[in-house]
Amino acid sequence: MDTMRRAQTVLGDDFISVEDIMSAGLGVYTLAQVKQLAMTIPSRKVLEELKRNDYGLVPQPTSKDFLKLISLREIEYVALPGGQWLAIKKTPVLGSGFHTWCEQLQLLKGGERVPTILEAAWFLLAFRTVRRQQLFTYLLRTSTQDVSAAPHSLGSRHFAVRELRGSETLFSVEDGYAGTGVGLSAAWKL
Repeated sequence: MDTMRRAQTVLGDDFISVEDIMSAGLGVYTLAQVKQLAMTIPSRKVLEELKRNDYGLVPQPTSKDFLKLISLREIEYVALPGGQWLAIKKTPVLGSGFHTWCEQLQLLKGGERVPTILEAAWFLLAFRTVRRQQLFTYLLRTSTQDVSAAPHSLGSRHFAVRELRGSETLFSVEDGYAGTGVGLSAAWKL
């Protein structure tokens, strides 16, 4: 599909296609989901912005089966909407170390949000399996829920995730913690 080729051309290895996910055995997409993904691929302008800011782009998972492949035992599965794209920054938000949760949120640019722990885990798994890339060798703060509606809410549990020995590992992080190795993860609002 032309839109998929456009994404591959602009993002290169930072783009993981539906075919990549299925070939790697990470999920199966229906024809309707593939058509939906083709129709909703970001514009060239957005793709170029993602590339400039070190984002990767992957299709969201179609089921919770991927949870069997990772070690996120504390998290209750909340369905990720299939047929949509997920763009997550492959590096921490610049300057986000040494800051509390509320301070880190102030560093997000327009168009950015905090990814949920499930989104971050899926993203890590996709890149590790398809591209053989280990991302997030440091801790990146995420959340158990979408915090864009109430960004300074301390009601959700905040976690940091990183790859450890080939599997995503979860660490609970206090809201006020401002340690050296905990940066903020960012997702692009598509």
